[in-house]
Amino acid sequence: MPKKNILLETASQNTVFNVINCKDIMKDYKLNTCLVISNSFHIRRIRYITNNLNLQASFYAKRNFNTLSKQIKMTFKEIFAFRATLSWLEKTRNMN
Repeated sequence: MPKKNILLETASQNTVFNVINCKDIMKDYKLNTCLVISNSFHIRRIRYITNNLNLQASFYAKRNFNTLSKQIKMTFKEIFAFRATLSWLEKTRNMN
């Protein structure tokens, strides 16, 4: 993919606001959908957030046995991060 077709969001402090900022970028460029590329342990939470914030997205994470075995610890941390996600999503609803 040509670099000119890649838009990065670099201002957010957490995943919820990353998605919110991506929505703003997409609006600026008149885009309806995006491809989210992340770690395999993080994709489920990102999908949950994009669905909650009505962002049309596809997802990609490289998955194979080596990457999964190396990321097992991060996968368990992701479970705990999900709790924080719920409170951040609630805060975004209160902002509107």
